[in-house]
Amino acid sequence: MPLLALFVVCGAFLSNSPLFASHRHDTVRVVFYNAENLFDIVDDPFTSDDEFTEEGLRHWNNYRLYRKLNNLAKTLLAAGGWTPPGLIGLCETENRLVLEKLIHHTALGNIDYRIIHHEGPDPRGIDVALLYRESMFVPDTVIPLEQKFPGDELKKTREILYVKGVLCSTDTVHVFVNHWPSKYGGVAQTQPLRNWVANTLRRLADSVLKAVPSAHIVIMGDLNDNPSSESVAGYLKAREDSADCQTPGLRNLMYPYRNEFNRGTHKFHEHWEIIDHIIVSPGLICPNSSIRVAGRRAYIFEAPFLLIKDEKFLGHKPNRTFSGPKYLGGYSDHLPVYIDLIINSEE
Repeated sequence: MPLLALFVVCGAFLSNSPLFASHRHDTVRVVFYNAENLFDIVDDPFTSDDEFTEEGLRHWNNYRLYRKLNNLAKTLLAAGGWTPPGLIGLCETENRLVLEKLIHHTALGNIDYRIIHHEGPDPRGIDVALLYRESMFVPDTVIPLEQKFPGDELKKTREILYVKGVLCSTDTVHVFVNHWPSKYGGVAQTQPLRNWVANTLRRLADSVLKAVPSAHIVIMGDLNDNPSSESVAGYLKAREDSADCQTPGLRNLMYPYRNEFNRGTHKFHEHWEIIDHIIVSPGLICPNSSIRVAGRRAYIFEAPFLLIKDEKFLGHKPNRTFSGPKYLGGYSDHLPVYIDLIINSEE
């Protein structure tokens, strides 16, 4: 039996845990955010993080780090609306230390956030992570899934972080947090890498769905490809939502944004791109499901403070922390994306 399938049917007893007894929630917001180089200021001799030190190219110091942390906290709280998000997927985070600072030394400090993180093999030292509110989510399985490319197993990239747990005492949710290989070095040259990770993720999702066809799967991350790219639509087979929730296949909830010229999650020159995704299984869009996606759609969080005027290419662009080596003091070069999960729990 595939590795993930071994864990799919385990841990159901957690839904009866007393931890959940007094915590019922109608809606849980799930957010993904590329934090754009959330590094500490200490040089790690085992990774290429030298530029993010006080003596490095970016003159990264405690003032800049804590401004960055407070900006991220402000964004995540604002993205939550009336209630702080229940699950937050992050990428471009260097280590657990910066995540601890984020949840304990910012405005997030009064919220019951906990961290799931694994130190991955990326040469720059950046990882994916999941933050969760312990009053809403109880994880029982965590697997960091290292990616090894055929013909070049020494090449390193970010892991896929798999987390299974019970949401709001109601049902199990399977979360995959991603940060696929970038286009650095050329789109055509790097496309096979993203295709390989997409195919791996597809097999993992299929493993879960084979064991539990109605499983609630949330795939989120910076995939460095658009909804119609061959990696996402072809290899992962995450496509536009169909009217019939019984039709097999992953649903890419970012698909409706693909033809909107002036909207996206990341801007490259004059072009907005949809490279940050939230993708779900059919079990999360059926109206009678114990957990379902509100409106069967995802949203881009486009708060005004996350955007600045684009003097060169017109319109607006993300209010980022750096432009090349130049410090701007902004938030991120990506915009967050989110969904709302409606919980059909019984008191």
